[in-house]
Amino acid sequence: PQTVSAGKKIITATVGGYAYDLVKDQDMVYVPGKQHNFTLSVNKRAAGSYEFTLSGESITVWENDRSSHDGVAREYVVVNVETPGTLDACIAEKGLKLSKIKNLKITGTINSRDFAVMRYSMTSLNALNLKEVRITEGEGGSLGPGMDYNNSETDVIPAGCLEKKLTLTSLILPDKLSKIGASAFCECFNLSGSLIIPEGVVTLEDRCFNGCSSLTGQLSLPSTLKYIGTAVNESWEGL
Repeated sequence: PQTVSAGKKIITATVGGYAYDLVKDQDMVYVPGKQHNFTLSVNKRAAGSYEFTLSGESITVWENDRSSHDGVAREYVVVNVETPGTLDACIAEKGLKLSKIKNLKITGTINSRDFAVMRYSMTSLNALNLKEVRITEGEGGSLGPGMDYNNSETDVIPAGCLEKKLTLTSLILPDKLSKIGASAFCECFNLSGSLIIPEGVVTLEDRCFNGCSSLTGQLSLPSTLKYIGTAVNESWEGL
């Protein structure tokens, strides 16, 4: 539970360099265990500026938010990665052990090395939220014997990045994404719930979700999708 005093900012939205601050005349009290939703309408004026209007506000249960929680309220460890390739260092700065983190939300920018840290070093990782992450270019390499990883490209989930990650049960993909690489999540047998492929994704490469037999929830494919590779997931045949 949290109260934001009257006259203080609740949220800030920025579009085209123009910012909008939501401020209320009375105290804003968040309800424990619930999700608060704010809907903003944005109109571009002829002069080039933007007009913001609070057009909707509601309080709902977490179960309604499938895009970010898939019906489960989780407490994430939130890590902001400012320099790609430093996820493990950022976690260490928080005084946390890689092997102990179960629910992880990453913000900022990551590359192929950070995916390797998640795959090999985060041995208890269950839920992974990448919604606010940007992926950038990164060279392949190794974290040690038997822990090799592939190159990464901008806005592309690297090939084989979390292949056979058996602890993984929940995944939220980045909002900014164009492709999911071959075998990226292949044989993540315990990955469950819904799978939301975000708008902007053009390509699902071969076997990227092959063997993910516990994905029994909602499947949402974007209007931008142009190519689905071979055996992306056995249960998707005929798409």
